[in-house]
Amino acid sequence: MISDIEEALNAQAALIPGRKAWQGIPFRPDGEPYMAVSMPFRGRQVPGVGAEARAFWNGVFQILVCNPAREGVPGASRAAEVAAGFFKRGHTLILGAARVHIEQVNLPAPVVTADYISVPVQVSWFCEDTPS
Repeated sequence: MISDIEEALNAQAALIPGRKAWQGIPFRPDGEPYMAVSMPFRGRQVPGVGAEARAFWNGVFQILVCNPAREGVPGASRAAEVAAGFFKRGHTLILGAARVHIEQVNLPAPVVTADYISVPVQVSWFCEDTPS
């Protein structure tokens, strides 16, 4: 189930225009804009008991929008808003057995370094995992 969830979220992120640094795949930033895609949190809860109890996955899918520092904070924030627009609250992504529901999207404060201004786009999601 978790692989279907990740693939569904990655497929949606792939629709965002621009270069991507996918988790686990080597990438060299080279001073140009890019997005680093990852899933920093995921968890599974089973609120019931027994073999028929339903489980729920939830987590945070993150797209770190990285713009060269020369473009300033407003440029990085605009790029993050574009990326966030691909993950609408209430939207459902479907892949295999996974029906991934988007709960909310947050854009925390930018992280400023000498080379890049990075704005996280944090997508909170959940998915019901029915027993087999």
